[in-house]
Amino acid sequence: MPKTQLTKDKLQQKVKELLESEKIEAFVGYGEGDLSLKKIPLVITRPEDVSKLTFDQTSTPLLSRYLLDGELKDKKVGILLKGCDKRALDLFEKENRINKENIYTLGISCNGVISINKMSEYLNDPTEYELNFDGEKVKASSKTGEEVEFDYQDILSPHCHICQSPTPEDVDDLIENEASEALVPIKEDGIMDSIIELEKASKEEKYQYFIESLNRCRRCFACREACPVCNCPKCLFDIENPRFLDKSTEESAQHQYYHILRAFHVADRCVGCGECERACPEEIPFYLLHEKIKKDIDEMFGEKEDALSYAYPDDVEPFEEGGEA
Repeated sequence: MPKTQLTKDKLQQKVKELLESEKIEAFVGYGEGDLSLKKIPLVITRPEDVSKLTFDQTSTPLLSRYLLDGELKDKKVGILLKGCDKRALDLFEKENRINKENIYTLGISCNGVISINKMSEYLNDPTEYELNFDGEKVKASSKTGEEVEFDYQDILSPHCHICQSPTPEDVDDLIENEASEALVPIKEDGIMDSIIELEKASKEEKYQYFIESLNRCRRCFACREACPVCNCPKCLFDIENPRFLDKSTEESAQHQYYHILRAFHVADRCVGCGECERACPEEIPFYLLHEKIKKDIDEMFGEKEDALSYAYPDDVEPFEEGGEA
């Protein structure tokens, strides 16, 4: 039996037990979507629906942000968590945005997720293929019978190459994935090779690289919507006519302003999932911008010191309608 099927069976059995024993009222996991390469978030409330749950290397969206949803916020909820998703949940708890007493955390040891952008280097349209994982090899099969084989590590999301904790810690229960340790190449320094290369460039070259990248933005906000930690109840960029912000989507300078501001907004909160880049239709390399800022903050303030972000329930909302601050 394939290892992915074993993992799926263990997941479904555990969730069934949780729902039948009424330890939880709902469970947030992954289900099949319309595209074979993209699992979608799925909420189930009945034991007979556990067969809809699945998990594999295409389960890319982070689920923790759905616990901020009004319909789930006051329920006893179980949730499936990869390492990056657990980091986001820990952040929500620190910011007093969830009641941990109502949440059952079911961790799963992650062996990384695929990058469709990486797959595009091998296939004209990756979404037309079904994937079969066999250890460190992946076979892509099209409906027309074409088959292409490549190394799994070559199509891993860039963030997964440097993930320091793919297996979530301090969870209520954990589903082991035996293939995890063999497939994820952990870099002990947690620094991407591409950042090291970027730092070798001159100041002018780095500036030009980021300007050209950010100017491709369509201001669709897909990066913000996919990000588990960029979820303020009231976003600065959704406010009507703020005095300090030109909302034009035609001005390149406004694209740069949006992305620089967002990068600093999530700088010490980024959990390294890479969802922003996977969601971007223009393939803007957000991971370089975010990881570079994180690296600089760590060097200046020390790792895991929450250098920029503190939040309390009675914090005053600084941004009002109309842009008054």
